Amino acid sequence: MRKARVPSTIFTSLALLAAPAATAQTWPEGCFTRQYEAAHLAGQPGQVVERVSLRLQRDGGATRFRLIARLAGQGHAGAAGFGGMVMSEQGECLDGQPCYVDCDGGGFTLTNATDESVDITTAYMRIARGDACDGTSEVSDLSEGPGRSTTYRLFRSRDVLCGR
Repeated sequence: MRKARVPSTIFTSLALLAAPAATAQTWPEGCFTRQYEAAHLAGQPGQVVERVSLRLQRDGGATRFRLIARLAGQGHAGAAGFGGMVMSEQGECLDGQPCYVDCDGGGFTLTNATDESVDITTAYMRIARGDACDGTSEVSDLSEGPGRSTTYRLFRSRDVLCGR
């Protein structure tokens, strides 16, 4: 029986190792945005984002990002008094891997990408008003709460909507 288990274990291990590579996606370039309507926000009381824009731009072997969010007056952002505030972050993405915020601010993963949209998922991503790296700015979390996986679907938009 041991001989039968060895090939089975090897093939199972190979399948598990191959799975991330098969699902890994390349970060697209461009501007992706989403404006959430009042009806959507009312149905998602934990959501902390009213509007979000994400610029992805190649820089050598990586992709740099800049995310800007107008926070909703609900969820933990509203409870902290951040409703209506615009906060942002920037960082780097490596193809097939998560994007990380500069200065250990968490990040997000590309969970789906088409020509017209991207889905980003985070369980924690710091967003700040000002420079969060110096520790003096107001900060919030892009997710709906600590450790809660939150996905945002953003749609390809004109570059001007992401700023420069």
